[in-house]
Amino acid sequence: MLNDNSLKRPFSILFLIVATELIGFGLIIPVLPQLALQFNVSTILIGVLMGAYSFAQFIASPILGTLSDRYGRKIILIISKLGTALAYVIMAKSQSYEWFLAARLLDGFTGGNIAVARAYIADITTAENRAKGMAVIGISFGIGFLLGPILGGFLYTDTMAYENAAWVASALSGIATVLTILLLKEPKRHKEMVAVITKLRTGFLSLKMPVIQLICLVYFIYMIIFSCFETSFSVFTHYIFNYTPQQNSWLFVYAGCLSLIVQGTILKSKFKNSNL
Repeated sequence: MLNDNSLKRPFSILFLIVATELIGFGLIIPVLPQLALQFNVSTILIGVLMGAYSFAQFIASPILGTLSDRYGRKIILIISKLGTALAYVIMAKSQSYEWFLAARLLDGFTGGNIAVARAYIADITTAENRAKGMAVIGISFGIGFLLGPILGGFLYTDTMAYENAAWVASALSGIATVLTILLLKEPKRHKEMVAVITKLRTGFLSLKMPVIQLICLVYFIYMIIFSCFETSFSVFTHYIFNYTPQQNSWLFVYAGCLSLIVQGTILKSKFKNSNL
């Protein structure tokens, strides 16, 4: 286990790893309508393109987690970040919808490194400071999703500017990879390796508990609503208000800032004044 001072370096690297994943995700959302026009695809295929990343990540997360148990956290984090960097290179050079979809799938499969990052934190922290480590993941989600649209606001100066954005996202993932190689050390201990099928079986068994069923149902409905908003909002503003990718990017920045204000100040003060 590491003390609080020794945790600063690995926390910073893991923050960068997760943040660069979300930066790329935030970069792609505002440009979806223009990509649909460029590739002349239907709105159904836009939905497929948007869902490809999450679907691939869902499949890859338990697999990468198990591989990291066996071969080490660091090597899996490095491989996954290299996959993300390559995915953005493919995206930058894509001249067809199929290649763009392949890039999103590759990024999703290697984007399962978020689960590995959480496992790394569990390895190096105690029960007392584990919440602080997991909070780093949450913060990196918010910051990354905010920085992605900010970069888009500066980079999307014309319809084809997504190529420049993809190169920037690839460079950021490359930097994260180099820093992981140079500065991140393999944890001295790993949790006991559990097979993927065992993890899935345990997860399904936990669904027998009514309280878990209720929580999963509420969260499932929430995620459907939020995902539909994410995938349709930029399409809506493009067709109704003729917004460009740049304008959509700044609109997402505005929404992200409001989210930070609500979560960072209003809700915090509300809980502080409550009896919870």
